[in-house]
Amino acid sequence: MTITWNDNVPIYRQLQQRVVAMILDGVLDEGDALPSVRQVAADYQINPLTVSKAYQELVDQQLVEKRRGLGMFVIEGRFHGETSMSAVITAHGLTKRYRQSVALDNVSFEIQPGRIVGLIGPNGAGKTTALKAILGLTDFSGELSVLGLDPRKQRGELMGQVCFIADVAVLPRWIKVHEAVDFVANIHPRFDRKKCEAFLARTKLQPNQRVRQMSKGMIVQLHLALVMAIDAKLLILDEPTLGLDILYRKQFYQSLLEDYFDENKTIIVTTHQVEEVEHILTDLMFIRDGKIVLDADMDAIGERFIEVMANPENAAQARALKPIDERQVFGKSIFLFDGVARPQLEALGELRRPSISDLFVATMKGTYA
Repeated sequence: MTITWNDNVPIYRQLQQRVVAMILDGVLDEGDALPSVRQVAADYQINPLTVSKAYQELVDQQLVEKRRGLGMFVIEGRFHGETSMSAVITAHGLTKRYRQSVALDNVSFEIQPGRIVGLIGPNGAGKTTALKAILGLTDFSGELSVLGLDPRKQRGELMGQVCFIADVAVLPRWIKVHEAVDFVANIHPRFDRKKCEAFLARTKLQPNQRVRQMSKGMIVQLHLALVMAIDAKLLILDEPTLGLDILYRKQFYQSLLEDYFDENKTIIVTTHQVEEVEHILTDLMFIRDGKIVLDADMDAIGERFIEVMANPENAAQARALKPIDERQVFGKSIFLFDGVARPQLEALGELRRPSISDLFVATMKGTYA
């Protein structure tokens, strides 16, 4: 069987998504057995370990179960009514054109529930346009489903399940802290006043303090406290800590993990301070010139990309393996490789996992992907 794989997404993830699609389309019913690892590996001409990893992902997501001595089976009674197995966001051919430019160019991706996705790109790459499309704030061509809803036609229903923190918090200058809390409590059914007050207790904000009396960072703190107290299925953060000092930025991301995130929530975050979110991300998407040039989970990135600090005498040999980037540090060459086997690189120098920042810089140079 001939299959065309997407080079920007790990094969095991694509295979996992194919099985999910088969379940949704009724090709596989509840209780049906999945094809054996050996059969899938032979049919798709891929490594059996890749198939096993895809199946394990499905087990971890509680979509299939392993029956000893029998194989893998679609879990029965799991998919009646609302289900968390469907992708939170599915985009196919998402395109947004302006008169003289293309903001999104035939973009396709899926975001699964219970993930923290970093959408990273330079200014003008299409990040904000993608977020606006997800939120139903701009028109576009192509197909886009968010929590099973069309943001163009069902935005009112969608916003009851989504929260959005923009890069600029817009709050009336006359409003007091306690008035803002009262307002959100009265209009949003998923708002948790106690959680909001707990967030505020970690700041220096006072109940009777007006927005016009606050610094830019304090306004951001109030906005974050209001939005983080809403029990949303999808949280979108567009440069959420802009204007905050480093101490509060670290506290915010720690709170995001400890007090907000769980397996039923999905978070999309855009930021230029990628080193501060690297430790919380489960998935990474790089966008450049309106196109997704990298879409992978963090484990796959660690397996796929390797940096080598090569000894001078090995530099020519390293270049022969076609690295995607090369830079100089203290007289040594550091090479970044994509998909080159680790044993091939071990003899060249010191191996390490690249940071998101280094991977981002290499990807954005335009010679890759």
